[in-house]
Amino acid sequence: MASMRQELIPQVELPAVSIVAVSPGATAEQVNERIAGPIEQQMATIPEVKGTTTNSSSSYGMITVELEYGTDLSRATSKIEQSISQIEDTFPEDTTTQVASGGSSDIPLAMIGVTSDGDALQTAQNVRNSVIPQLEKIDGVASAQLIGAPEQKVTISLDLEKAAAKGVSGEAISEALDNNGLSVPAGTVAGDGHTLDVTIGQDIDSLDGLKQIPLKATDPLTGESSSVALGDVAKVELTAADAQLAARINGKPAVAMIVFPTANANIVETSADVNDALGDLTDMVGEGAAFTTIFDQAPFITTSIQALAQEGGMGLIMAVAVILIFLVSIRPTLVTAISIPLSLLLAFIFMNLAGYSLNMLTLSALIITIGRVVDDSIVVIENIKRHLEYGDPKRKAILTAVKEVASAVTASTIVTCLVFIPVGFISGMVGELFKPFAFTVVLAMAASLFVALTIVPVLAYWFLRPSKAARASEDAMRAVQASTEVVESRTAAEAQEKADRLLAEQREAAEVKEEKSWLRRIYRPALRGTQKHPVITLLIAVAILGGSGALYPMLKVNLLGDTGQNMVMLSQEAPAGTDMKSLTERAAVAEAALGDVAGVQTVATTIGGAGMGQSAASISYVVTTDEDADQEALTQKLEDTLAKNSSGDQTGSSEMEGITSSNVDINIVANNEETLQKANDQLFKALQDVEGAKQVTSNLSAEQPSVKVTVNREAAAAAGLSENDVVGLIAGQIVSPSIGQITLNNIDTDIYVKLADPVTSLDDLKNMTIMGQPISAFAQVEEVNVVPNVVTVNGQQTATISATPEDSDELGALRDNVAKIVDSTDLPAGATTTEAGAAQQLDDVFNQLGLAMAAAILLIYVVLVWIFKSLSQPLILLVSIPFAAIGAFLAMLMTGTPLGVSSLIGLLMLTGIVVTNAIVLIDLINQYRRRGMEMDEAIDLGAQRRLRPIVMTAVATIAALIPMALGITGHAGFISQPLAVTVIGGLISSTLLTLVLLPVLYRLTQKNAIKKEDLEAEAEADRAE
Repeated sequence: MASMRQELIPQVELPAVSIVAVSPGATAEQVNERIAGPIEQQMATIPEVKGTTTNSSSSYGMITVELEYGTDLSRATSKIEQSISQIEDTFPEDTTTQVASGGSSDIPLAMIGVTSDGDALQTAQNVRNSVIPQLEKIDGVASAQLIGAPEQKVTISLDLEKAAAKGVSGEAISEALDNNGLSVPAGTVAGDGHTLDVTIGQDIDSLDGLKQIPLKATDPLTGESSSVALGDVAKVELTAADAQLAARINGKPAVAMIVFPTANANIVETSADVNDALGDLTDMVGEGAAFTTIFDQAPFITTSIQALAQEGGMGLIMAVAVILIFLVSIRPTLVTAISIPLSLLLAFIFMNLAGYSLNMLTLSALIITIGRVVDDSIVVIENIKRHLEYGDPKRKAILTAVKEVASAVTASTIVTCLVFIPVGFISGMVGELFKPFAFTVVLAMAASLFVALTIVPVLAYWFLRPSKAARASEDAMRAVQASTEVVESRTAAEAQEKADRLLAEQREAAEVKEEKSWLRRIYRPALRGTQKHPVITLLIAVAILGGSGALYPMLKVNLLGDTGQNMVMLSQEAPAGTDMKSLTERAAVAEAALGDVAGVQTVATTIGGAGMGQSAASISYVVTTDEDADQEALTQKLEDTLAKNSSGDQTGSSEMEGITSSNVDINIVANNEETLQKANDQLFKALQDVEGAKQVTSNLSAEQPSVKVTVNREAAAAAGLSENDVVGLIAGQIVSPSIGQITLNNIDTDIYVKLADPVTSLDDLKNMTIMGQPISAFAQVEEVNVVPNVVTVNGQQTATISATPEDSDELGALRDNVAKIVDSTDLPAGATTTEAGAAQQLDDVFNQLGLAMAAAILLIYVVLVWIFKSLSQPLILLVSIPFAAIGAFLAMLMTGTPLGVSSLIGLLMLTGIVVTNAIVLIDLINQYRRRGMEMDEAIDLGAQRRLRPIVMTAVATIAALIPMALGITGHAGFISQPLAVTVIGGLISSTLLTLVLLPVLYRLTQKNAIKKEDLEAEAEADRAE
């Protein structure tokens, strides 16, 4: 177990590809129209693409391409890159695009804040040069990236007086950079006995080298041409670029380092290696350097797996205790108990061979099956123990007992395994997550069948001992078999007669003892009473089943429960256009207040979100809390604290992009922007007081002021200028132009020429001159309102209103409340709405698992028809399935457990479990009837003899699941606990109703069949005569 790869959830390859486009200076509308829109159109030509979503903001565009589940991501990513390359020539100049696919392995291994007493630029440089290369050498680390690290740039400040005196023009700097600093290979030449490579030119890789670049100069007095070093007429310095993103740890400026694991990394081991390496690399960062862990998967994974293993261990002990109580004997209990670790060991071996990891789902599957893997052994050992008491020789008793139950045990195991076959064909998130779960259950069940029919009988032969009375009968039988002459003055025939009599007496005594057991005394009146009144019993059962349907609307509904992880993610949205300085001041107020909340350990802040799928005016907080704190209460307190200290900004909780959503989203599409805005405002207002929502937000941003300069093409042409010429002349006085790049310290660094008198205000812009004339002669300058963010879905501009539930377990109720308000809101003509986010995922999950359950029931029926050679008897067995839902719903209602993915998997598992009990019962009744028993006797005897193994297996399974259902360790319950509660409740109700209702249904439905069989038997006897 320790050698297996450990992770939180199975590897999930999310069917999505992200495209990040950067176009410096472009507005949101320009990014949407000239970059995101054309990319969306190209994506529509790729067959694997299911849909696209874009988010365009100033200078940035994020295009998310949704693919069908099962798509080869590598091939799809390659197609997307090829499609983009076909249209990139149409993008604005300097536009760059980056394509990346995602999966669970793209969830960061760790996020680490780096702080030091030194300059932030130097700190980031040290991390890039010294820390990241060392981390990326660690086995299991795919890459490490910096977020919020200040970028560097080279600024050239031209001394106008010196440049004029030397005769240097502004264009001379750009020309010098274009004509210098090129290093090219020029082949090889022969040396003294060896070959020499030839390189011509010299790279510029330092500021000193840049300062020495010669500039063309013309003497203003003589007109003679000469050259002068750049450093003689300009100040050349390395400075920090304007920050678009900043990071802070507990209020102190920092850079955030994100470490990503490889696809097959052992998360726990890799995290430990990373932490060890960081301890050795601290000195390389600078004075006062410190690494602060903001997020780390490993501790939570380790805690969750250990907690689940502890609950499984407690469940195993409880299951063994139950077996001991029922068998009232140490030896058969130990033989049965041995089957559990043996089955699990075989399952572990096959999991390793299949490449599955040890995670929350596979471990939950193993623990859930602890009660199930022992079931087969219980049925076998219980029957062996009974036959040993009948006085048969040990070998014969064991073979007879195993043969009697082998078909039923095999059939029940096959049925349980069949339930999970449809899970392998489920598409989407559920299929990706639960395929390993299903495979693990099948492996464990197959292993348990092998152990029960092979190893358990052998162990029983070695260790089980019959009672004294049974041994006496066995000794008499041996004497008869050894005797070929007179024994004690009697003939061998007389000895055989005595042995048979002793055996019959022993069997009768054993059966009388069984009849007096407390279980039978309780069960017998109920069994015989219902057999006398089968119709009334059936009507009561139908009424109970109908009443259970009333429980469904009362259940809570969610997708996956809260993990309980000690990390809270919060967001703050400042007004559009808020500058970086103001954002930093707002963040300082909020993070100080958050840090003062009891239970908070670390507050990591990211200021600005441009290029990360958020607006440029957003602030994100990742708060690490005390593991022992009440995470739900602490989260609410943190949200309230942020709301009070947010300078009036919109605040709320946020979520890491992952497998499921927690928000109920409504997408609004309209035929024009005005209608879209009106519909958004109307629905947003209507949803403000929706019951069950703690916050309602919209991604349709309010318009913000902007300056628009419209070039007069005719006036420009009259002056001999094109529109692009005028645009360049205006931009050249506003933004310091980038005139090239230089590689410094292995970083590509842009070179800018600092403007002598840059335009910094609207008045400066309106007073700008072009070629000696005012700007008004060539262009119109006006202040307009523009949308800072443009969101489209499949090419249509879309507004999304998101409702975040107060309680994640009440997701279904919130979804219903939102749907009612949407349906009752009269939106403008041309506006339509669709469900998205968690609401859509709920539909997909319930539909897929519903189909899986239907397919499982059909498969079970087909197999049972083959086993029982009957069309009607399998239908009787399947009746136990709906009755399992009664107990499952009651258990969920009583414990407050929501109906979600885990609960639905539990119901699916119940489908197989409850049918196995019915198989064991009906199979024995059929055996007795084939031996010539009347139906009444066969039902009465068969039901009573299968009472103990059925109850024992059910109680053992329930006992094994109780620690998990109670969440004794307090960790790892978000998947396993709902599953355990569902199985326990369903197993209780189905077991009780199976023992009572199944014999009744057998009597009612098999009457005609019995008569037909009798007639066929008589006809066969007549033909034989």
